[in-house]
Amino acid sequence: MPIVGVVWDENRQINVQADSTAWHTAEHAASTTDTKYGRQGRDDVTDPYFAPAS
Repeated sequence: MPIVGVVWDENRQINVQADSTAWHTAEHAASTTDTKYGRQGRDDVTDPYFAPAS
């Protein structure tokens, strides 16, 4: 299912938004399962397995 407003840029080989900015650098909703630390309430930025998209 395509993401509305996002298209593949063949020349740049990335998904871009309507304004031609790279989709992966945009703000995206996020969530945490809060499971790696036994439900201690830490967010994903303290998770050693967390890797940002860019």
